[in-house]
Amino acid sequence: MSLQLHTVKNQRELEVIRELYTTAFPIEERRSEEGLAAQLLCPDCRIDVVSLKEEYAGFCIWWQLDGFAFLEHFAINPQMRGRKTGEKVMQKLREMAHGPLLFEIEPPLEGDALRRLQFYLRNGFYLLDKPYRQPSYHGGESLEMKLMSSRDQISDDILEHWVNLVKKRVYNV
Repeated sequence: MSLQLHTVKNQRELEVIRELYTTAFPIEERRSEEGLAAQLLCPDCRIDVVSLKEEYAGFCIWWQLDGFAFLEHFAINPQMRGRKTGEKVMQKLREMAHGPLLFEIEPPLEGDALRRLQFYLRNGFYLLDKPYRQPSYHGGESLEMKLMSSRDQISDDILEHWVNLVKKRVYNV
């Protein structure tokens, strides 16, 4: 059996991703437990559990917005890394999304952040050279982040429209 994405439909199924969600993302880059559970009610949002050969491999949280998809969170279970699982998930998301895929990464200065950037570049994504700040999940300061996309040429007007939609529909600002 190959890679599978199963959409989480209830609170019990959400428990499968909770530990990886909290360990893979620092608190300022993730929702509260209540905020994560509230996403189950958002019609534009999908929380997908990733399995490979029936083993829990990770998760992705993504939004199908107007003309593009926004990948909010993506993590692979550390025991499943090195098996090209991440590559398979990114390919599957590109196939499932209606339009280009857009997502945030922390500034790739060193260590894990630089490795993540290299992973996305190897998988055909492009680092967008535009200033961007991720709105706070908890009412604090916004975070400096970088945007990446499956499309390399995006006009300033379209990117601004996409960012405004993300801020409004994903971050509620």
